[in-house]
Amino acid sequence: MRPLDGTDYSAVATERVHPPQPPPGWAWKVERQAVRGRMTGLVVHGYDCPSSPDGDEELNLGQALTALYRPGARACTQCEAAVALSYWITDRDAPDAEWS
Repeated sequence: MRPLDGTDYSAVATERVHPPQPPPGWAWKVERQAVRGRMTGLVVHGYDCPSSPDGDEELNLGQALTALYRPGARACTQCEAAVALSYWITDRDAPDAEWS
């Protein structure tokens, strides 16, 4: 853009436009659920979910999706996990990535 000749721009407010910041990265945690020492399922949480286990490793998207494909796994409904991950989950076919 360029100014139009003969136009007074002195009353136009100006401020520096800062470049947009990248969105925060998504990270996930897996809660292993057990009854009497026997594993009964997994819950995938957003990394900062108050219901997620403390001290567990941070998972990337591929690892979180792989965990969700396991039998008995579900995404947490208390944080963004259920909504965010449902975009990528369209069927229950196992993904190519491995997670352990």
